Amino acid sequence: EEYAQKELGLEMRKGRTYDVDRLLFFPTISERVSAVKLEKLLERSCEESGVNLGKQRSLRRDLREKKGRNPEAKAHPLSYGKAEVTMIPTGQLSDVPDAMGAIGEAQFYYRIPPKVPFEEAFVGTNIYPSVYRALFEMVAEEPAWISAHLKLEGVSADEVSKALRFRRLLRIRKAAGNFIFQLKLHENPRIEADAYNDLMEQALGWKRTGNDADAYLASNDDYRSGGLLLGYVIAAQVRQALIDQWGPEWFRNEALAEKLEAGARKGYGASLDEFLAVWGVSGFDAGALASQVAER
Repeated sequence: EEYAQKELGLEMRKGRTYDVDRLLFFPTISERVSAVKLEKLLERSCEESGVNLGKQRSLRRDLREKKGRNPEAKAHPLSYGKAEVTMIPTGQLSDVPDAMGAIGEAQFYYRIPPKVPFEEAFVGTNIYPSVYRALFEMVAEEPAWISAHLKLEGVSADEVSKALRFRRLLRIRKAAGNFIFQLKLHENPRIEADAYNDLMEQALGWKRTGNDADAYLASNDDYRSGGLLLGYVIAAQVRQALIDQWGPEWFRNEALAEKLEAGARKGYGASLDEFLAVWGVSGFDAGALASQVAER
């Protein structure tokens, strides 16, 4: 309700799906964040973590406008040691976590070594790359990172951090709602479209219309929403583990590059326990995610 009033000037009960999508660009806050060159921003930020994007020549970055291309920030595995990030920037604050997340996901694909069997290098659920993506998105939420890398005018780093955590919360809830509907659809392939609307209203908090119900046809994502959800949960655990090891500015430790390397060493072939052990995490716990979204 706070952000609907602040960013769109309307009450949530009067908002529709397209209003909430517009809200997540943060049009008002974006006016107070000076334009940044994403390429330079990514290079500077990654360098703090021991990742030299300039030397990763086979990790292509295409952040320019191009007709007919998906505008979202996407990471694409190409072959062993090769990946690509594509994006059409909007010029809004949301570009920053989206670009950071795509670079993070691409690090997983890029770092899978050639000795890994093909099926373990390129065939698997999206959980591990989603962890990398969410972890890099969370870097862009850190107030210390925001103060160092963004030019703010009339808005504090804490305010920007809060807005981006709110954005992540809505994305998490959207993934959770879609995943739960996937399970319901699996149980009953003839489930009514209205059931999708009812579930997503609970997950996201705003009213949906009959037209929105048709979106259930596109919700069959082969359980990728479940992978996104688990990626956010595990990334929150990883962040907390790195804070415990390195302190609150965990993202400025060059040893992070070594962790990224180790996490991708077996590709999709690593068991969950093996993957978690790389980061110093034991077991699966959603508590870290809940506390981080609400903190500060």
